[in-house]
Amino acid sequence: MNRPSFSTVVLILLVSFGAYHWWNKQHAQTLIAQNDSTQDMDSVRANNAARQGREVIHLYTATWCGYCKHLKASLDASGAPYLDHDVENSVEGKRYAEENHISGVPVTVVGHETVDGLDVDRLQSVFYHAGYDVKGLEM
Repeated sequence: MNRPSFSTVVLILLVSFGAYHWWNKQHAQTLIAQNDSTQDMDSVRANNAARQGREVIHLYTATWCGYCKHLKASLDASGAPYLDHDVENSVEGKRYAEENHISGVPVTVVGHETVDGLDVDRLQSVFYHAGYDVKGLEM
């Protein structure tokens, strides 16, 4: 019975290892591209709002936050453009959280107005004065 030589086994392992790393790199680049295109769409909507003279809505959120998900769903349903900055996973979100010592999410910034948490009355007022008719904020 012929046994494969040591160099053949090493060669097979190296090729397998290389193929795995190549696939992993391609997969990571695809995920980054998908994330960039989502962020680009948010940026396009925010830029369009700014060109129309409207304030841009900035949300500082976390993926695990139920109030954040509810707020984003209400904004999406109302067609209000916003930029979502994850305070744990995005550079802008982390920077804002550190500079402003935020201890909870969501934090909503519209122009010079900042709203902590899901303060429905305050959010509706801030959105209204910025020209956005956002419905469904109540939980």
